Amino acid sequence: MKVYTYEDLQEQDFKDVLQIEIDWSMYYYGREEIYKLSQEISKCLNLESLIMNLKGNSIGNEYLGLLAQNISNCSKIQNLTLILEWNSIWNLGIQKFGIQIQKLTYLTSLQLDLGVNSIRKEGAQYLGQAISNFSQLQNLELLLGNNYVEDGALLLLLEIRKCQDIQCLILEFNLNQIEDNILQQFGSNILSFKNLKQFSLNLKQNYKLTSLAELKLVNQIQKCQKLTQLRIYLENIDQEAGIYLKILNSLYKIKHLTYFQLNI
Repeated sequence: MKVYTYEDLQEQDFKDVLQIEIDWSMYYYGREEIYKLSQEISKCLNLESLIMNLKGNSIGNEYLGLLAQNISNCSKIQNLTLILEWNSIWNLGIQKFGIQIQKLTYLTSLQLDLGVNSIRKEGAQYLGQAISNFSQLQNLELLLGNNYVEDGALLLLLEIRKCQDIQCLILEFNLNQIEDNILQQFGSNILSFKNLKQFSLNLKQNYKLTSLAELKLVNQIQKCQKLTQLRIYLENIDQEAGIYLKILNSLYKIKHLTYFQLNI
């Protein structure tokens, strides 16, 4: 059974609920109401899929941890989507979140939107450490745009590369003060995902990146010969230096690529 509202959830026999999809985006229900909702969700012990859009509800660190604690009680969840953009979340909140959410060892698909918060290097690493426990994970989408992760992007990647079954990986690090030295190791670590078929990377609005560093990144990515779909969003490409054409030539070397999008 699938439910869409708080009221529907309360009316059902909890053991019959397999899917929940609730949109409280910008509703400003308040932390207490969101916590009460998560308490109800925690009773659904057979839950397999959970989608929650909680964008713009000022959840904060403490209540993010409580939310994750209640969700983790649903140990059979395989597909989890949490939209937590614009919720006053800092490193401490991510640490609390990770400690709880890592208990969901049956996850095969995880989508987290944590954009427009205040997550820094340590928070990115905490998140990666939690995700590294999901040995069955096949699809991972992490949207961390407009935070302050800096070289935490690399630390996160070093952790999640332990999930060797990942086939689809979507990473957004736009507007995160990422510099060239981070990209030097980023591409080689992407190669660790031996089964990767779909990859998307957003590096827009990281204004200190140079086109040469981004070319080196693409030259590493093109070695992922199982890729069939690729999207890359880059910053500061110097077309006069021929970097754009060199990037295109590198992408054409991916044998099985059927679709790619290059945004500069």
